[in-house]
Amino acid sequence: IDEASGMAMSIINKDKFWTHNDSGDKARIFLVNTAAQYQMTINIRNAINIDWEDIAVAIDTKDGQSKIYIGDIGDNDAKYEYRAIYILAEPTVTENVDITIDYQQKIIYKYEDGPRDAETLMVDPLTGDIYIVSKRETNVHLYQIAYPFNTNDTLIAKKIMVLPFTQIVAGDISSDGKEVLLKNYQKVWYW
Repeated sequence: IDEASGMAMSIINKDKFWTHNDSGDKARIFLVNTAAQYQMTINIRNAINIDWEDIAVAIDTKDGQSKIYIGDIGDNDAKYEYRAIYILAEPTVTENVDITIDYQQKIIYKYEDGPRDAETLMVDPLTGDIYIVSKRETNVHLYQIAYPFNTNDTLIAKKIMVLPFTQIVAGDISSDGKEVLLKNYQKVWYW
């Protein structure tokens, strides 16, 4: 792990969390325990890490399975028209510490108001909706990709709100859907 970018607690592996490197690494995620000790590597077949920035874990509201959402959402120069989110079934710790799996879904999306850089991906555990917060505007934008996802077509991330913050680099929704955290380089906001 050279430049951990996203981090999310595992649902099915007690006291462990998933993380990944920032842009340019292989398409892989790492499982680490709460003492930051390496547990295993998951390689994701046919995925590409252009600029992976965040990861989330949530129970799929339709099938009840724990899913990992990997956001290839970074775009420092706002030059990519399309971005991607990989969704995979959350694996359990095995004796084999280096495994390869397939993703279950790949969401290709674009922002309704043009390319954006983002480092925050959140999944609402109550609805299954994905939320992305842009990073570089003086007042960042909150986008929604509504569940269920039609992965046969490019999806539109709809701008649903402008927030009076800048440089948002992380965020999460609690597992009960009642609390939200967003942070930039100096502060953390809690709702």
